[in-house]
Amino acid sequence: MVEVRKARIIVLLALVLLASFVIANQQTTTMTWVVPSNKSHSISYPGGCSQEAFFFVESNAVIDNDVDGNANQILPYTNRTGGSACQSDSLAGILITNNGNASTNIDANFGAALDINIWLKVWMGGITTAGCGTSGFGGWQRTCTLLSTTAPVTSAACKDFNIDNATTNTRLVTTLPVGDSNKLCFSGEFMGDAFKAYSAVIPNDYNGTLQTSTDLS
Repeated sequence: MVEVRKARIIVLLALVLLASFVIANQQTTTMTWVVPSNKSHSISYPGGCSQEAFFFVESNAVIDNDVDGNANQILPYTNRTGGSACQSDSLAGILITNNGNASTNIDANFGAALDINIWLKVWMGGITTAGCGTSGFGGWQRTCTLLSTTAPVTSAACKDFNIDNATTNTRLVTTLPVGDSNKLCFSGEFMGDAFKAYSAVIPNDYNGTLQTSTDLS
């Protein structure tokens, strides 16, 4: 009789354990360790240009300034009739400042493709000088040598934006520290592939919107 009772107790314990196993379920909680990061930047215009007034006027070109839609080395100016140059050996066209709380890359592209004979060259202002090099063209190259989308511009080498790559994100500044600024310099060009001339409709404006962003390329 005792053995029968022991057997019943064992069976009951087994049933209780089995019931506990059957009704058990599992819940998970994802725990995340966060380093708060606010990446942002601001743009200022030391030379007097602005967000709406940044003109490359062909008649102000250093190379081939007759008005036929074919010219090189054009500094940014304050208005379409000439005005004042916004860039020189002591002034940068644009000053980009990291006003976030983390180091960041600065990338750029155009919101839409550029016209076939419109080019923009971009390089960095001098690290130890106030502006953009000799006559404001310190980093100008006939064909810019920086082709990688993740390589930043330098004070000696530029990047080209044209009909083929204008909408592609490309690096201008790498790891800009918090609170730090970089000078960016520009030259507008009227030329086609292999510097072939294209005649523009005169008078005319060719508009392009340069977009700068953090960490896109």
